[in-house]
Amino acid sequence: MLKVGAENVAASEIERVIMETGLAAEVAVVGRPDDKVDEVPVAFIVPWQHRPSLTAEVEAACAQRVADFKVPRAIYDMQDLPRSTLNKVNKAELRKVAHASADRSAAEAQWLSAADSDPSGDAR
Repeated sequence: MLKVGAENVAASEIERVIMETGLAAEVAVVGRPDDKVDEVPVAFIVPWQHRPSLTAEVEAACAQRVADFKVPRAIYDMQDLPRSTLNKVNKAELRKVAHASADRSAAEAQWLSAADSDPSGDAR
């Protein structure tokens, strides 16, 4: 269960919508930390066929079928999903990837903000 703002969102609902597109062989959705709404959904997809339009197609399908706050904010095209010793999808590992992505995005935003406020243009 993801906590998006004041809403509880079942990852399985988003996963089902993505699977019904026919684009994915496997999918897992986890929460990524967000400063404004606690968490945002992020999807990890093993597609049947790798294609450049995968992200746009999945976003469009989700936008049509679920509320805006349930649409994944990032979509990762994966070769396969990490598995536990019981061969279940290891969502803890996927959360680490999502969290690292959020940390990297925050650091980049902070650097860009510093660069914008530095009159010399040098954010170092």
